[in-house]
Amino acid sequence: MALQTNKVVQVYPMNTRVSPDPPVTIDNETGRGCILQINVTGITGTATLTVSMNGQISDESTPYNIISSPTISAVGSVILRVYPAITPVSNAAASDIIPRFVNVSCAHGGSGTITYSIYASIAL
Repeated sequence: MALQTNKVVQVYPMNTRVSPDPPVTIDNETGRGCILQINVTGITGTATLTVSMNGQISDESTPYNIISSPTISAVGSVILRVYPAITPVSNAAASDIIPRFVNVSCAHGGSGTITYSIYASIAL
């Protein structure tokens, strides 16, 4: 019998961006939670990034916000966690169950470029 494992998804590949890419929807078949890892490796000018993890009940429903990152304005890694019964921390962790569809979107602020990638781990 095969064991189920967490599913890792590359949401956005490492790339230098002036404006955000379109939102990405992850099809969650069995996960209860999600970890998003946002890796920023370069920033020019005053560019900033805010990442939102949104839930969708169906692929046709309107996304609703589960958690958003703080405004990111420095090189480094930011982790967002969503899982039932974890301690909520503003802009870092939410005690919730992720629905069938998880939508990840980015917003850029300031001017300049920002280089980043985002990965998701769907946790059972």
